[in-house]
Amino acid sequence: MSDRDQHELDTETLRHVGAPLRKIDQVMEIAGIALLPIGLTLMLIGWYGAAKTGWVFEQIPYLISGGLIGLGMVFAAGSLYLASWISRSSAWNRHQTALLLDALEELKHVGALGGSAFAPGGSVNGAGATRLVATPRGSMFHLADCPIVANRDDLREVARGTDDMKPCGMCSPLEADAPVAH
Repeated sequence: MSDRDQHELDTETLRHVGAPLRKIDQVMEIAGIALLPIGLTLMLIGWYGAAKTGWVFEQIPYLISGGLIGLGMVFAAGSLYLASWISRSSAWNRHQTALLLDALEELKHVGALGGSAFAPGGSVNGAGATRLVATPRGSMFHLADCPIVANRDDLREVARGTDDMKPCGMCSPLEADAPVAH
């Protein structure tokens, strides 16, 4: 399987993994929204039942059945709602990762076909030397395909040993002829 096929498989997997989770996070959100008022109601009933009697042995059942069960439902509702939010957040992150992988793949193909602005290199003439250029009054020299000077018509060719000029930090013209380590 080629790298491109593997990338497409990974991207498709990232896109489709989130589909079943959307239903689960919707169920968790609805359950959390439903449990919250039920839990609060049970807590209110437990408080009301315990408050209407002065006898402790009559208050305990209200506190246990209403107060503790209601409190548990409120915590469960909050946990379900939080889990739903985390699930949606991770689905959004998966979607953004798939978009980023697509963009990086597109940049890789653009770089393979027409040269990349992100990698050292340059326009090489027939003699095998890298062509260096500068603007008419510029103090920096660039590779001919540097994005800073790419579409300019007023460029002048510059020799490599020019002492009064600095190399461009983006295209790194001094590293263009250096061997590339793999």
